[in-house]
Amino acid sequence: MLKKLLTYVRGYRVAAVLSPIMMLIEVGTDVTTPFLMRLVVNEGVLQRDAAAVAHYGSLMILMAFIGFITGGTASYLGSRAGQGFGANLRQAMFRKIQMFSFANHDHFGTATLVTRLSTDAQRMAQTAEMTLRMAVRAPFMLILATVMALSINTELAFIFAV
Repeated sequence: MLKKLLTYVRGYRVAAVLSPIMMLIEVGTDVTTPFLMRLVVNEGVLQRDAAAVAHYGSLMILMAFIGFITGGTASYLGSRAGQGFGANLRQAMFRKIQMFSFANHDHFGTATLVTRLSTDAQRMAQTAEMTLRMAVRAPFMLILATVMALSINTELAFIFAV
């Protein structure tokens, strides 16, 4: 079933592939921010080193900007792929309905067919879009946050895991 549904992504594969890549970059920037904050406090504030505060602070601003750009791009590409999937699905459903006999049209009814072409296809498009967003972002965040926590303080990371 999933293989058949994936055929409707045709024409939007680049967006469907680039969206998770952009999300991975976004998550990477999100996860590095606490690490940089630690450096600002430990090497800048506690050592009274204004140059370190400025350096790590500007890195934090750069990471936030990169995260903002890649997050927006990921959302745009995910929406484009999801809505393109919905458009292709509606076209396929319309072609299928055009092949129905008059008896089938009478059996299903115009209202049911219109609902299936619009509402059901739109829900499938939204599901595809949300799947691209949530099913990719959450595992990336879990993995990268775990790696970052282990690299900062192993003992505390194990306590966090428990």
